[in-house]
Amino acid sequence: AIPFYQRAVELDPKPANFHYNLGAALQFAGKFAAAESAYRAVIEREPNSYRAYSALVGLSRQTPEQNYLAKLGSLFKEHKADPDKALHIGHAIAKTLEDLDRYEESFDWLKRAKRGKRAAIEYQSDTDFKLFAAAAETVDESTASDDACSAASPIFIVGLPRTGTTLVDRILSSHPEVVSAGELNTFAGLVKAQAGSPSNLVLDVETLRNAAGADLAQIGHSYIEETRRLARGAHRFTDKMPLNFFYVWLIHCALPNARIVALRRDPIDSCVSNFRQLFATGFSYYNYSLDIDDTAAYYECFDKLLGVWRRSMPASRYLELKYEDIVRDQENQTRRLLEFCNLTWDEACLRFHENPAPVATASSVQVRQPLYTGSIGRWKKYGDRLDSLHSRLNKKKNS
Repeated sequence: AIPFYQRAVELDPKPANFHYNLGAALQFAGKFAAAESAYRAVIEREPNSYRAYSALVGLSRQTPEQNYLAKLGSLFKEHKADPDKALHIGHAIAKTLEDLDRYEESFDWLKRAKRGKRAAIEYQSDTDFKLFAAAAETVDESTASDDACSAASPIFIVGLPRTGTTLVDRILSSHPEVVSAGELNTFAGLVKAQAGSPSNLVLDVETLRNAAGADLAQIGHSYIEETRRLARGAHRFTDKMPLNFFYVWLIHCALPNARIVALRRDPIDSCVSNFRQLFATGFSYYNYSLDIDDTAAYYECFDKLLGVWRRSMPASRYLELKYEDIVRDQENQTRRLLEFCNLTWDEACLRFHENPAPVATASSVQVRQPLYTGSIGRWKKYGDRLDSLHSRLNKKKNS
């Protein structure tokens, strides 16, 4: 897309949105200096572009000498009645304060930024609780089929966002026999079509319940056919849609030779990393992240569901990896991952940060750096702001 955006700018440099789209594409491609220039071109044309300021803050660490706090503060006052704009601006302020080691203030700003959006959508955690329960109920030995697709090419990478899914995708796609197909809605769409549920949601309780009567063998064959172009003839390919953790048993029945890698991370770090992430505002499946208590409840459901998969899935097809283990023991965990996926050892997998392929996720900046331990135990920097979360998750862990 980059040359097309560049050509659009050449033909008509006036629209700020042309520059913003170019900046986003450059960022995904790892061309951060050029992306910064594009975002600054947006501000030249629209001095109050909160999206451009938010993008600039996300590109690099803010410093006492170089930051946009004053401008962001005035923009927040101007747009605080608009839940979406306040969310974007408040996140940029929180990220800046975090970069300045003002973690408690950062957390307070996250709560302030998210409060209006949560009220506007009237989020109900019970909806997610029912979804997790319906996913667990898909486990049924009778859903296995002799006609299931035998292809072993897909590797599904699942887990909560911000827990290492992109990292594992980059490690695997650095292997010469593996291609990353990105975050695909393909499997979910095929299940929805077969389930015939009437809602306008791809993933809901009724769809998961109706999946019991779906032709999972056909779904497996259709999945391979529909991903053929994205796989580009590679021996193996990754599908890094985090929410596929709802479909683990269905994936196994449809593609019994596929591999499923589930990422785990410290419970409190998982919750904090989701709470501090600005997800797409139009994507309802991440609405839990608008409140730290909702995020904790969601994590508890996720943890319980992965327990169901561990008990139900064969170890040769389902593997759980801990983010902290990968960071602290990179080579051994990489060898374990490659062995699980029936891939030979390749040193390139240790140099995942040199992988030139685009990254269109929230980790587009981080995964172009070597592994670092700074994200482990990050929650401890927030002081007493996380006391209730710590008490809740530790109590559950020790009970």
